[in-house]
Order: sequence, then structure tokens, then C-alpha cells
Amino acid sequence: HFIKRLLGLLRRQAWPTRTLLASLLEAESPLLSSDSKNYIRALHNRTLQIIDIIETYREIGTGLLELFTSRTSGKLSYIVRILTIFQLLFLPAIFFAAVYGMNFHHGMWELEWDFGYSFFWILVCC
Repeated sequence: HFIKRLLGLLRRQAWPTRTLLASLLEAESPLLSSDSKNYIRALHNRTLQIIDIIETYREIGTGLLELFTSRTSGKLSYIVRILTIFQLLFLPAIFFAAVYGMNFHHGMWELEWDFGYSFFWILVCC
């Protein structure tokens, strides 16, 4: 992300340079010799090449960032899927441990009835 911001900064700095050089090329001034105009034209062309390179690198950086995000999202999806499978496997065991692991008689009405546990499991399953 840092490199993408740096390339954006370089582009913002190169763009006004391109505009300035283009305006110097269009200006009809007796102060600019033909050699100076040729030099400015070469600088303008180089500036355009630099801007194109910066844009290309920004696009590559954006693609890499999207690839990284997609890859991370895929890994996260895989991990969530594995954790869901483990949860489905261990949830019944946790439920049974919670029901049968209670160590008190008060408040558990199924312990006082003859068919309390049977009624409880029929009630739970329906």
C-alpha cells in the first residue's frame, strides 16, 4: 500500500512538469533557441514516458494488492470452513456433557420422574 501511495505522489509531481513543458513548447519566445526547444521536447517525451511507467506500476501494484486480498480471503474462508466442521463435530458432545455433567438434583425435574430422561430427550429432539 505504501508503494502505491508513493507512485501516486510521483504521478502528482510529474503531471505538472508535463504541463509546464508542453506550455514551454507551445510558447513562441525569442528567448528559446531551437536547441532549447529540442531539449524541452526531449524532456517532455521523457516526462510522458515516466508518467506511463508510473501508471503501469500503479496498475501492477493494484493487481498485486487485489491478488493478496483475494488469497487472504480464500485462506480465511478455508479456516472458517474447517472450524465449522470441528464445531459441528464437537457441539453434540458439548451439549451432552452440559446435560449429563450437572451435579445437582434441585431444579432438574427429569431426575424426579420415572421417565424423566426419556421425556427430556423426546422434547429435545422434537
